[in-house]
Parts: sequence; structure tokens; C-alpha cells
Amino acid sequence: MSVERNDVDISSLFMWGKEFTFSTGLGKELTVYIRLVGDSELNRSRIYALRSSSKLRNILRDENSDERLAYLPNYEDVTRDNLVEGILSLSIRELAQKGAREIDIPYPTEPSSEDSLEKHEKYQKKVDEYPAKRQAKIEKFINDALDKKRESMAILDKEAVYSLYKKILIDDLCENEMVTAYIESCTYFGIFNDEKYTERTFDSLEEFQNLPKEAKEKFISTYRELEIEQDELKKSLQATQ
Repeated sequence: MSVERNDVDISSLFMWGKEFTFSTGLGKELTVYIRLVGDSELNRSRIYALRSSSKLRNILRDENSDERLAYLPNYEDVTRDNLVEGILSLSIRELAQKGAREIDIPYPTEPSSEDSLEKHEKYQKKVDEYPAKRQAKIEKFINDALDKKRESMAILDKEAVYSLYKKILIDDLCENEMVTAYIESCTYFGIFNDEKYTERTFDSLEEFQNLPKEAKEKFISTYRELEIEQDELKKSLQATQ
């Protein structure tokens, strides 16, 4: 049965949220209401995330900072080969994202209702095989790119490789910081004590960030579930148009 466009409440896309109850660990339960944030709060979260990333980058560039000493290996303690492998490992995520964007494998074309059963069987087989086929293409893209990157570093001495490793590692750490800061900020802005979303549960982002790790992760995972649910609703709406 098809879904009529008027059967779907479009306004739900703009205030997508739900009730969330979890144990505080003290024998009590806390019920809050979590919703996806709007453009203004998204923008504030982006700005906060960029500032957090920039702050960490400056700290990591300070050779005397505790963070640099913790994350960047001492030049004398690593071999050139270790550095090369570290660079390749840190490059995989970016290459995977690039491969996912650039690899274009046409999705199987569905046969018409008048086509034979055999054609429908072959179509279903292609659909079943499609994810693995696409993943194999992406993995080949990654491996080929890693081979080229390895070859390009063959002419570099240890000092040059170490310099490249530092840059890539700092970029990776800052990206992780940006993503973490962004989702923490969005989640903080989206948590309320009431179902009308008027009274925020936490007085500040810092208060939210200082929650016990398990509690904070529960809030964040719930917020991310809302993002997935909203994406699925959008796809459902598009399918009815």
C-alpha cells in the first residue's frame, strides 16, 4: 500500500524528538526530552567545534605542551618504517570517504512487472550482491591510493617522513576533536526537562561535558538515533513524491 503525501506530518521534520529515560546509577531514573536542534543551534555548534579544533591544533603545535608529548612520538623513538605505516594508517579514513564519494556503481535496474520470473530472480541476485560489489570497489580504491602514497614517500628521508606524519596526525586529532565537540554541543542544546522543549536540562555545555562518561554517551547515542530516524523519514517522504 502506497503512502499518501498528506498522511505524513511534514511539521514533524522540524521538531523531531522523543522522551528518554535512563538510570542515574543511584537507584533513580531520569526522564528527559531530546530533540534535534535547529539551524541557529547547529551554527553555534559548528562555531564551537571549529574553535575547539583550532585550540587543540595550537596546543599540539607547541612542542612543550602535554598534549603534544602525549600524542606525538619522539623522533628518536620511532623508525622511518614505523612512520610510513603510521601515515598510511591515518590516511585510510579520508581515502574511504573519498572512495565512497567517487565510486559510482549504477544500482540494478528493476524489471517491469511484465518481465519473466527469471529476470526478477536475476535482478534480486544483483541487488543482493550490490553492497559487496561496491565495498570491493572502495577497498580497491583505498589500496591503490595507499600504494601510490607509499611510493611517493620512498624518496623521502626520515626527517621528511616525520614531518609529514606530524601534520597528518595533528589533522586527524583535530578532526576527531571537531566531530566530538560538534555532537556534544548539538546534544546539549537538544536535551530538555519538558516535552514542549522549553526548559534545558543542563545549565551549560560544560556541565553536560562533565557528566560521567556512560551517561554522556547515552545522551549522545540517543541524539544520533534521532538523526537516523529523521533521515529515514525524509527518504520516506521523497519516495511518496
